[in-house]
Amino acid sequence: MTDASTPRSAPGGPTPEERAATTSLGDLLTEVTGDISTLFRQEVELAKAELTQSAKKAGKGAGMFGGAGLTALFALLFLRGRKELKDVKGAPKTAETLKKIPETVKPHTGGRA
Repeated sequence: MTDASTPRSAPGGPTPEERAATTSLGDLLTEVTGDISTLFRQEVELAKAELTQSAKKAGKGAGMFGGAGLTALFALLFLRGRKELKDVKGAPKTAETLKKIPETVKPHTGGRA
């Protein structure tokens, strides 16, 4: 039985201790350097994927925020336009002047004929 803290190798392969005893230091360092390089590339790819996903979410959020702002502007313009229409009085001075016209064009009935 092996202890849980003892590293295990693939079935039928050499144990890590056996590999260390039979592999040169240069080969081990090359393998470790390759593993670190692979790990670094994988981390960079993961970061790219996460940033791309975050950027997409940020873009959607900004678009929704912009749409809400535009909707708020339209609502404000609607309420302002409605108030302006309620304040329309027509042409009160013209209507008052037109009321006086019939009096001035009435024929005078006087002594002259």
